[in-house]
Amino acid sequence: MILKFLFQLYLTKYQYSKTSTRSDIGSEDFKEAVKTFQRFFRLEVTGKLNNETLEVMNKARCGNPDFHWDSHRNKRYKLFGGRWGRKHLTYYFEPGKDFAETAQRRIIQEAFNKWSRHTDLIFTPVADGKRPDFKIRQVNMFSLDSLKKQTIEVR
Repeated sequence: MILKFLFQLYLTKYQYSKTSTRSDIGSEDFKEAVKTFQRFFRLEVTGKLNNETLEVMNKARCGNPDFHWDSHRNKRYKLFGGRWGRKHLTYYFEPGKDFAETAQRRIIQEAFNKWSRHTDLIFTPVADGKRPDFKIRQVNMFSLDSLKKQTIEVR
């Protein structure tokens, strides 16, 4: 029951369903939302929550929706406002558990250094995550380990 709710929540959050209400997991609306998700990620389109679909759902990602139904263009990012009002920006990084924290911090720092080389912006890491300009962290909505023994099929 909880897993069904999580799937519905995920598909609603990232706007794979055009309706604002959560659909029953067996409904046509839910199957269409799953198919839309599968098309977006170039998976086999079955309308079923198969292992391939669950693996993609489990990947770390940003919290912005993939679709904006009032637009004809699908975006993997979202722009907020215009330019920054200053050149010195801060970021807070919360490392994931995928690999060594030092390697993760190095990769993030290299990315910001590259950005700085091509702009007039300066990026500085901060230890306190309360008020940085950017917060970077990995979030997994589902744990595949908890789903391995379950088969979920939408008919």
